[in-house]
Amino acid sequence: MVRDHRVPPPPPDATPASGRIALVLGIASVPMSICGIGFLLGLLAVLASRGGGPQPGGPRVTPALLGRIFGLLGIALSIIAVIVVLIARGHHTSP
Repeated sequence: MVRDHRVPPPPPDATPASGRIALVLGIASVPMSICGIGFLLGLLAVLASRGGGPQPGGPRVTPALLGRIFGLLGIALSIIAVIVVLIARGHHTSP
């Protein structure tokens, strides 16, 4: 019986650039959702976070995952902000 004593390689210490980019764009999309560009930043964060998921033996929560979560939150807040603006424009007040 032969045993395989190979040790799996350690996870990389450096965070991939796409994960950091997704995190920055995702965080920026939340406050920018009020201005309307949060939707675009959130979409870019979600796209940049693809492929940056957890690696076997690595941390479960990665910057790419956090960027995706913040990006989705920014998209949702942008949609809500647009709906609120459209509703507010529809209501006319009498002087």
